[in-house]
Amino acid sequence: MNYRTFFLILFTVLAVSCGKKKLADTQESIDSLAANEVFMRNDQLEMAEVKMGKMEKRILSAIIECNGTVEVPPGYYASIHAPMAGYVAEAYFFPGNYVEKGTVLAVLENPDFIVLQRDFLETKSQLAFYESEYRRQGELTLGNASSMKQMQLSEAEYMSRKARLQALAAQLSLLGIDPDKITADAISSRIKLKAPISGYIVRVEASIGKYADPATVLYEIVDKSHLHINLKVFEKDISKIKKGQKVDFTITGFPESFQAEVEAIGQFVTDEERMVDVHCHIKKSTPDIIPGMYVRAQINLRNDPVYCLPATSLVREDRTNYVFVRHGNRFVRVPVITGVEQEDYTEIIHPSDSLLEAEIVVRGAYYLAALLSERE
Repeated sequence: MNYRTFFLILFTVLAVSCGKKKLADTQESIDSLAANEVFMRNDQLEMAEVKMGKMEKRILSAIIECNGTVEVPPGYYASIHAPMAGYVAEAYFFPGNYVEKGTVLAVLENPDFIVLQRDFLETKSQLAFYESEYRRQGELTLGNASSMKQMQLSEAEYMSRKARLQALAAQLSLLGIDPDKITADAISSRIKLKAPISGYIVRVEASIGKYADPATVLYEIVDKSHLHINLKVFEKDISKIKKGQKVDFTITGFPESFQAEVEAIGQFVTDEERMVDVHCHIKKSTPDIIPGMYVRAQINLRNDPVYCLPATSLVREDRTNYVFVRHGNRFVRVPVITGVEQEDYTEIIHPSDSLLEAEIVVRGAYYLAALLSERE
């Protein structure tokens, strides 16, 4: 026998001996396993594509799904009416136009506007006379040249004229006419309707020749700088809604999603649908969003980070969830309490300190569970 043949035989004997020892060690490890443990060699782990990971913190939140519409707060929406009945003499703009506050939208005409200005000027001129008469009677009374009664009559007449003048001035101001600028040569049968806010015109009912009274809406303006969404939430869920909760919503036709925040919770339940209004402020809007648009929303009930694991880490048996914790080549099945499930992650409630530091099977847990089941 040459040396080459001798060494080949020796290597074969040693390999077989080591293999038997390795199998023996493996069998000994398996025999010593507890009821909730599984033994796997490294090559078995690689073949089964078992992956390890650790507990991590994420923001997982239970959600309430609801629908609603885009709206504007009352202070950002304006209806323009005629302060006094008249006929539309001029009309400008149409839906979609943007106007600044103070822009003239339409001009109304009515002979009554002339009468009101005439009465103001007449009362103003008469007031000067009654004021001087009142002062004169006061001086005569002091000199015993006139009775107290006559002075009181003069005072009453003067105060009455003064009140009438102030009332007429207030009426003119409502019409947009400055009382201090009215003169006999500047009386007009027309008044101007101006935009009370800056924004987009969303409705126009004004047309030349149309009769408009104070109940007639001629224009509607929306300021989109402070849009919000009005969501409809079922009464059974309303106790879970709190001010400040985050809201994710989508609008048909928009590829991206938007964020909002709960601002106010309604205090009335509708009779038929049993729903409550929840008003949410849109954090970052775009010019393309229009009031009245339909939205689908998710209200996030909680926004704090929690300990969690990928959903593939968990196996369920007899209504209990388990994870497998690695100790060398031994894998111990440990029960856990789960909470919120979101985006393929599951919350682990009150994990122990040892579990927070442990290596946990995050993929292939069901393979280990099957091996454990074979041993039982």
